[in-house]
Amino acid sequence: MKKKQVIVACLLVILCAGLGIVVYFYFSSKDDIGIASTPGSTNTGSKAKVGCTSDVRLENEPQYDRALSLIKQRIDNQFDFTDEKLKFAYFPSQLTNCIKIVEKNMEGAGIEGSFTFHSEDIQDNYFPITVDVGYSDTDDVLTALLLSHEMTHVQQYINEVNNTEELLCVDKEVEAFIAQLGFYTLLNNEEISAAYYRIQNDDHLHPQLQVLDAMMTINRESSCGFEGVDFGRECKRKNLYSHLKTIISEDAFYKQECGL
Repeated sequence: MKKKQVIVACLLVILCAGLGIVVYFYFSSKDDIGIASTPGSTNTGSKAKVGCTSDVRLENEPQYDRALSLIKQRIDNQFDFTDEKLKFAYFPSQLTNCIKIVEKNMEGAGIEGSFTFHSEDIQDNYFPITVDVGYSDTDDVLTALLLSHEMTHVQQYINEVNNTEELLCVDKEVEAFIAQLGFYTLLNNEEISAAYYRIQNDDHLHPQLQVLDAMMTINRESSCGFEGVDFGRECKRKNLYSHLKTIISEDAFYKQECGL
């Protein structure tokens, strides 16, 4: 099997396992989305905006608080960037204040994390993300990679409820996977080097790193030329989006999940 086929097959396995699945009620009506901004909110006939306005972090176990702090720090460090196209655009760093991590044994479900759209547990400034108990002793970078995926879904939910953006189910997943790669590029040199070393040398590569490796390989093997930095960047973005969308759309699990 050629290298590219192996990488694509690897990504298919990860996707099929349901990494970062959104439990998304595909057939929910737009009216349902509009009227219930969040449980606990007072509905006076006008649609209150949903989001994270808290300046104080919700209490989480130390390992998850560290990962959330890492996400916030790396996103906030972007103020030095002069190129807007390089900035992390999937959710604001303040969203880390409103994330509640719920541990659960998800081994039987075959997934590592999830965010449930329109869950009854969602409240003002409170968005619960479920992660597998195995992340209790995972290093902060890998946990942050998983959370960056799920937090992208949280922001998608916020945008959807606020009627600012509504993506199709498959596009939600594609965007969340690309957000993981986008967050990876924000890590410092030592963090990137450590992750890359593991990708090259670990016999049993962590699923988060398998996904990164697959996406980076798609980028490396793209047919994008060298007609300028902006062209190459946009070409690779479209190429990766297209590859991921095809893989997800053809996967049996996502066909059922997204009603394809």
